[in-house]
Amino acid sequence: MNLHSLAFTDTAPQPTPDRPASCGITALRKSGHVARLHGSSNDPLVSVLLSLSSVLHKRLVFFEDTAPEVSFDEAWLLNLFDAVRAGDKDRYCFALLSRMSKADAAEIHFAVCKAAWTLDAAA
Repeated sequence: MNLHSLAFTDTAPQPTPDRPASCGITALRKSGHVARLHGSSNDPLVSVLLSLSSVLHKRLVFFEDTAPEVSFDEAWLLNLFDAVRAGDKDRYCFALLSRMSKADAAEIHFAVCKAAWTLDAAA
């Protein structure tokens, strides 16, 4: 699969002042903790977090639910998922390819898109 040939729809919700791009931080952190504790789940968000840990060859860092700070991994994931929801192909490809090869990015593309919409529903 070629990342440059990916099609995005125009139906993605746009961030608004009452719904900023980072509104899913709590859901993301909870899924990160589930992934760390249980190692598997039917939840698309947990599944993609486990896949990303494997592709990146590192454990993703998630802070506690009430922490005011955001880890680098949390910020990267929120940006990645927001790019999917906004249909911003350039930002999406840059975020993926800044941390993994094209082959790895192509392999997890569908799971990332599915997780982005799951996070949106949970927020």
